[in-house]
Amino acid sequence: MAHFIAMIHGNRGPASRLGTEKSGISASAQGWNSGVSIRGWHQDNGDQDIFEVHATTGSNGGGHDRFLGSVLRAADGHITFVAAQIPKENPQ
Repeated sequence: MAHFIAMIHGNRGPASRLGTEKSGISASAQGWNSGVSIRGWHQDNGDQDIFEVHATTGSNGGGHDRFLGSVLRAADGHITFVAAQIPKENPQ
């Protein structure tokens, strides 16, 4: 049974895909030089869905994706974004 749904809309119209608790789901939207990817899965212990958000270097390639954070339901029941601890770059 489907637990996740991903939807997209482009010049060829809308499309959607389903994922189960076991398969999870992933999606990406890419420009030439930047983009975003999301991966979602169900965590049995804690019975919650977690989504990781990554910034990408786009369809042009090169560089590395950067983990931005996770979206999940906090203990108080609210949906929250937990930002990644990204170290500051050393000034030149």
